[in-house]
Order: sequence, then C-alpha cells, then structure tokens
Amino acid sequence: MKAPQPAGYPAHLVLLWLISPTGLTAGAPATTPIVATTAGAVAGTNGEIRTFKGIPYAAPPVGPLRWRPPQPPVSWQGVRDATRFGDDCMQTPYVIATGQKASEDCLTVSVWTAARARGAHRPVMVFLYGGGFIGGSCAYPLYDGAKLAAQGVVVVCLNYRVGIFGFLAHPMLSAESPRRTSGNYGLLDQIAALEWVRANIAAFGGDPERVTVFGESAGAVSIAVLMTSPLVAGLFRQAILHSPAVLPLASLAQAEQSGAALGADLAALRQMSATELLAHNGEFFPTRSASNVMTIAFPAPIVDGYVVPGQPRAAFETGAVSAIPTIVGIAADEGRMFIAEQSVATYRAWVRNKFGPLADELLALHPAATDAAATAAASAILGD
Repeated sequence: MKAPQPAGYPAHLVLLWLISPTGLTAGAPATTPIVATTAGAVAGTNGEIRTFKGIPYAAPPVGPLRWRPPQPPVSWQGVRDATRFGDDCMQTPYVIATGQKASEDCLTVSVWTAARARGAHRPVMVFLYGGGFIGGSCAYPLYDGAKLAAQGVVVVCLNYRVGIFGFLAHPMLSAESPRRTSGNYGLLDQIAALEWVRANIAAFGGDPERVTVFGESAGAVSIAVLMTSPLVAGLFRQAILHSPAVLPLASLAQAEQSGAALGADLAALRQMSATELLAHNGEFFPTRSASNVMTIAFPAPIVDGYVVPGQPRAAFETGAVSAIPTIVGIAADEGRMFIAEQSVATYRAWVRNKFGPLADELLALHPAATDAAATAAASAILGD
C-alpha cells in the first residue's frame, strides 16, 4: 500500500513528507531551552519538540576562506539566538525554493529534539538535502524534523556549499592546497557538520555513537561517496540512501580543466562578489535546456585522491566502503524534474543520440506527434 502524498508536492519528495512538521503541542514548558555547544551557548524554541536553528558548525567561507576546507566556527560570548534558520547557501533558484536569504555565510546546522529528562541519549538522524548539488536548504518545509523527533530520535539537518561555491576545482586552488587538491568543498562541509554532531549532539539529547545519515538525490549521492572516504571513520553508524545515482565521477585533472576557464587570478576570483560568481554558475554547471535535454553537467564530487580516493562504484563493487547497515530506496519519477518543454524534433534527436540502436524501439514505446506529447514522452522515459 502506497503512503499518501501531501498535495502539491512532487512524487520524489514522498520520503521527505515523513519528516514534515507536526507543530508544537500545547502545554509544553514555557522556559527558553539553552544548550552549550563547543563554540558557545544557543537558545532555541521550546515545546514538546525543541528546535535549535542556524547554529554555525564552521566559520563563514568568505574572503580568503572561499574555496577552502571549512574552518572551526568563531566562538561567541553570551547566548546566541537559534530560533531562525541561517541563510541558504548561494544558489541559483532551482527546484527547492524557501524564500530564505542566500549568502556564503551559510554553514549551519538545525536540530530538532524532544523535551527530555536530563541525561537521556537518543539515536541521531542527520539529513543531507538533495538539489543536484546546485541547490538545497534545511529551511525547506518538508525537511522539518519535528515528526521524526517525536518518534524518539534527535534530528539534524546541515547546510553545505553547492554549485560553483561548493565544487569548483581549479589548478590554482590545487596549487595552494597542502593536499594539492581542490573541489569537493561541499563534501568537506558535510564532514565538518558530522564532526560537529559527534562533538555536540549529546548536549541536545543525542547519542554520538548512534548516528544515522540519510538523504535524498544529491544527499544520497553524497552519502554513497562519503562511505568510500577515509575521512568519515566513526562519524556515522548507519545510512539511508533514497534515490542515489553512483555515476562515474570526474577526475581532479578533468575538473581543473573546466574550472580554469573561470580565470587564472585566484585573488581576483576571491574578490568577486557572490552574486557575480553566481552568474558564472551556469557556464560550468548547465542545468535544463529545451534543446539539450539530459546533457546535464551538474557540479558534483570528484575523485581527488583525498576526500574521494577513487571511483565510488568500484569501491562498492570491491567492498572498499564503510561496512555499516545501509538501506537504499528509489524515488519514482524523480527524473521528470529535469525535463524542460520539448519539441518533437529535439525529443527524437535526443532519443537517437542517447539510445543508439535501441532508439526505434524506444520511440515506438513512447511516440510523440506534438510538442506536448514529446515533453510527456521524455518525462516518461526519465521516469522509467
């Protein structure tokens, strides 16, 4: 029996409905919850489910820290307000729109935890959002962790850099790196957030020895890639991957070649405004195109020999991955979101280009005599 879908949301987000908001229960204690983290105290929102939003897990990756691994958060004095989400990471509006302000100062986590007796430690679930590595935000309403927290777990959602800010590789960036690598900054953000969870989650009622990571789409891909990385040892014990696609990743050299087109003056690139850089996002990471359906080159993790030691698929085939309990699921019709309106000509050309000797058979299964039918047929193929 299929679970009901919340009206108005795409089918691929059914899993995420399971963690949608439940609201606060009347009669909860009225005092403001305050928790001490390693960087300072935070004050959240009280209720049967206590929320702590926008907690920095790393320093803002701005100025000289742009395109560098995340650094420890700057400590603060007093009690920091944690009743509102932090900024979204810089991104071109895409699939997931939240209405939140976007900036580079975005490396925050949000926590949902049930009101509890002191000292109670519960399992922890850390969510990694999807968005094709070009978008995503913990502020998206379907990612609210209240419903899961009500079931007896502590829920964490982390923001990580995306697009040109999170996955740009460049020869000059590699040259300045002690590891002689670049790119994968978004993955390093995820690792830093998991390290924050390990150091801090007990203060929120969570057990750092019982952490499950879960994600959808790009979030699931991230988890699959992290499972091959030596940098995550001990940071999570279980994984749930919904709709991952472990495709071949670019090498560092290939990614550097693409990034070099942005220019050779690294200081000048770091002085550019975030808005100026965002305008270049599509040049390196094109999204949908009515005349170029499914020739999509999203920003993505790369094989850099450090964060990602080799091709993830090969690691899974040989068993060179984290030996942890893992659940893998598929999101029905997720590919439909990547389809723009098609003409009959572009649809037929795409099928012949992508499917070669199978094209005639596929066109017979999904014929299209009108542009509307062509769009529907392309959606059906990707939905399959």
